[in-house]
Amino acid sequence: MKNAAKAIRTAYKTALAGITYNGTAVPVYERAITQTYPDYFIEIGDVLDGFIGNDVKFMRDTEVNVEVFSRQYKYQSNTAVDEISEDVMAAIIPNTNSNALDTTDFQVGYIALQNSRYLYEVDEKGYNITRKIMTFTQTLIQK
Repeated sequence: MKNAAKAIRTAYKTALAGITYNGTAVPVYERAITQTYPDYFIEIGDVLDGFIGNDVKFMRDTEVNVEVFSRQYKYQSNTAVDEISEDVMAAIIPNTNSNALDTTDFQVGYIALQNSRYLYEVDEKGYNITRKIMTFTQTLIQK
């Protein structure tokens, strides 16, 4: 039996690695714990997974939270997080029959965007922070 949460987190990080915004690469973190954040980044948050009863194959239903972070200096806007989020969705939910999330250990089944929400805050330096949190679900089938 393989670790489904580890495999899907790694697959997400790989799939999201090439995203850019305004000509600059957007960093992808599994957990953003630094004190100095870039103005834009993607964080792969919680991964929840549960067993699907199946006598033939090891299958897991997984849920992954992906957060897009934007720090703005003069005003608060959804523009950056919305544009980056579109690239995130295109990387995670491909329009073709191929699946960028398949790994050597798991085949990824049906992928969906379950929900998304915005969070707004002002940090200690007065910068406007906009976060868009998206929850993706998919089924993993161990190969």
